[in-house]
Amino acid sequence: RIKTAGPSTPVEITGLSDVPQAGDRFVVFKDEKKARRIGEAREQENIIQQRQESKNVTLDNLFEQMKQGEMKDLNVIIKGDVQGSVEALAASLM
Repeated sequence: RIKTAGPSTPVEITGLSDVPQAGDRFVVFKDEKKARRIGEAREQENIIQQRQESKNVTLDNLFEQMKQGEMKDLNVIIKGDVQGSVEALAASLM
């Protein structure tokens, strides 16, 4: 059994339902029920945080930032294999 694994140390972990994100910390519990309960609670916290972050950006907010000059222009070169996909992408960015 491995007690700790530092950065760049490969380890094999089985039994995960999802792929972990880079930098995720792993904690070992003796009781599987407790581990599931804490894991589900952390997942709910992540979902709530992601929803709050996505609420902050709305189309109205973006237009308001543009009016106030907070947003800057970004020149982009779009390359594609067919003209239709380039036009569609360019139209979606405008």
